[in-house]
Amino acid sequence: MTATATKMTKLEKAELALRNAVASGNTRRIDGAAKRLQELRDEAGRLAARKQDVARAEHAVNRERILREQRARKQKADEIEAELRSTSEVYATVHVNGRVCLIDLSANDQVVRGTAIEAVRRVCLVAANAFQDRLAKSRNKLSLEPGQDVLTPMLVNSHGLLYAAKHNVVGIKDDI
Repeated sequence: MTATATKMTKLEKAELALRNAVASGNTRRIDGAAKRLQELRDEAGRLAARKQDVARAEHAVNRERILREQRARKQKADEIEAELRSTSEVYATVHVNGRVCLIDLSANDQVVRGTAIEAVRRVCLVAANAFQDRLAKSRNKLSLEPGQDVLTPMLVNSHGLLYAAKHNVVGIKDDI
């Protein structure tokens, strides 16, 4: 066997032993070296397979841990949302000519929330226009004009509050 400057692995040593055995021509030595080399290769294959199995198992464990953490985080977020929704509600209230329009802005669905926000914009626009109209009429007649109910007709108009009413995020009642 020749000495090398670097440390040889068992497999490299077995390959070198087989080469030396073949060079010597000794059949028993060749069979023994070949058998030892095969055993080392089998062991290396088993070790590689074991290492791969361990890596797969570690990956599965890490994935399960991550999924558990994600589920726990989602559950905690759901609990916080449920608590917030049960204790806090966001409403917009508009008083117009003796009527009150109450719009719920805390809907779960984003589209419904957007519909509610648009309803607030529309009610505010109609309320401002109704006030200006009433003001102009009162000034022209020099007497206080009664306000008209401008909110109720909006509930059945698609350009008004029809879609917000369909989603049950708007309500109109008499002012207290």
